[in-house]
Order: sequence, then structure tokens, then C-alpha cells
Amino acid sequence: MTRQVTPWQVLAQRDFGLFWISLLFSAVGSQISTIAVAWQVYEITNSPFQLGLTGLFRALPVMIFSIPGGVVADRMDRRWLLIITQSLAAILAFILGLLTSTGQVQVWHIYAVTFLSGAVGIFDVPARTALIPLLVSGEQLASAYALNITWRQIATLAGPFLGGIVISVFGISTSYYIDALSFFSVIICLAFMRARPSPPAEKTESPLQSVRSGFNFIRENS
Repeated sequence: MTRQVTPWQVLAQRDFGLFWISLLFSAVGSQISTIAVAWQVYEITNSPFQLGLTGLFRALPVMIFSIPGGVVADRMDRRWLLIITQSLAAILAFILGLLTSTGQVQVWHIYAVTFLSGAVGIFDVPARTALIPLLVSGEQLASAYALNITWRQIATLAGPFLGGIVISVFGISTSYYIDALSFFSVIICLAFMRARPSPPAEKTESPLQSVRSGFNFIRENS
């Protein structure tokens, strides 16, 4: 008989519990920033069309970098890849906050940061998912992946509400600074993580061949 694993038992695992909490903080910060971006674009342009373009610039990296993102996550140390992506995301959020604070922000700055943040996220997500099996036992893996969905749902619900409060009380730039700081929760968690991933197995094919194989698979099965 298989022993039932509760979510609390999974969260009690030191590395996974800290990782889960840090991802929740980071996701809430990102949701706050998303609300700030939408508000600021409409405030600058007063154009529903240009507001809609933020969604396009957020989606473009998914269409362009999805397969390369998986290839990179498969070949790099996932922990270090996450540290790199979280650091880049924090820098981008800080730049947008600084531009807003100094009154120099233009709508193309927001589009550029939105696109680059989306591109960073494409490399971040597969590395984050691949790291989970290293933090829990085999019997806890299903619960761990379920909890991985839960923090996204919590952030989706809480982030916009908190974003509205932050914008109304502290202003748009503060929303971006909060987002930038939220990424450091993940970086600190990764720095103190006891689990150390094994080096990725050496691949016989080049990264370019792996990307080409991925596109061929999609074409043959679409």
C-alpha cells in the first residue's frame, strides 16, 4: 500500500519548502509589476491598442525561445541557470523602476523590458521544473509538482490586488522595485540550498542539432 503524502510533508523538506516560498514571493512581485506595466502603458498612451501590445511582447519570447530554453536547461547546471535568470530579471525590473522614478520612461522602454523579461523567463521555467526532483523523494514528487502549480495560482490571485494597493499608495516605480527585490528571495534560497545537482550528462549532439530536432518534432506532430 502506497503511503499518502500530504502537501505539508513536502513543504517540510527544507530545500523544497524554502524554494516554494521564494518562488511564491517572486511570482507575487511579478504580478505586481504586470499590473504596473498595464497601468503605466495606458497612462502614457491612453491607447487600448498599445496596452494590448504588452501582451504581444510578452508572448513573442514564448514563440521564439521555448525550444532553445529547454535545450539550455538540459545542458546547464539548473541551480546556476536559475541564479543567472533571476539576477537578469531583477536588473530589468530595477531599470524600469529607475526610468520611472526619473521621469524618463517611454512606452518603448516598457515593451523592451517586457520582451526581455519574457525571454529570461523562457530559460527560467524549465530549469525551475527540472530542479524539483532533486529536492524531494520519489514518492513526494507528484505532490511537489502540484504545489508548484499552487504558488502560481496564489500569486495570480494576490498579486493584482497587492499591485493595486502599491500603485495607489506608493506609485508605479515602487511596484518595479518590489518586483526587483522579490527575485532576490529565489537567489538567496538557491545560494543556501543544500541539494547540489549532478553535472548534466554530456550530449552527443550540438545545441543547434537539439534545437533543430525540437522544431522537427513539432512540425511532424502538428
